[in-house]
Amino acid sequence: MIVFLPFPGWQKLVSFITSVSVLIYSGQCLSLAAMRRQLPDWERPFRLKGAEILAPVGFVIANLIVLFAGWTIDWKMFAAIAIGLVLLAVSQLMRPKEDRVELDWASSVWMWPWLLGLLLLSLLSSFPGGENDLHFGVDMAATAAFSLIIHFFALTRRLPPEVVKERMRTADAELEE
Repeated sequence: MIVFLPFPGWQKLVSFITSVSVLIYSGQCLSLAAMRRQLPDWERPFRLKGAEILAPVGFVIANLIVLFAGWTIDWKMFAAIAIGLVLLAVSQLMRPKEDRVELDWASSVWMWPWLLGLLLLSLLSSFPGGENDLHFGVDMAATAAFSLIIHFFALTRRLPPEVVKERMRTADAELEE
């Protein structure tokens, strides 16, 4: 019952969960594009043809789905993200230095304008709870353009290939254990 407190009903809870899921999966579009550029010859189980086109299109569509949920859902989602970031910071600060998780802040610099931009677009949109400053259609076009800018900016911030190779080897070794 506690999960229903910030939501007036089942439909709002499902919209919230869907938006969070889509936001999480939108990162996979960026990961695919970044990995293709970082490790183009890395052995993988299959090759997705057209990934250079599908990745940015998927990122745009995911961001549009978040927009469609509307401000009434999105502000709660972004509040939950903010709470998660505070908890991450507290967790990191409470650990001894040698036990802290290595975070690549320089590579994550694209996330802040992305999250804040999506939040602002949602507020200004014509979707539920939005102020309708960006009328129907204009809000979607603005979100699509914004998403493409963020997508290509994020690719400029990707980790160096050597770091990715080392992390992939570590992950493979952990899987084999």
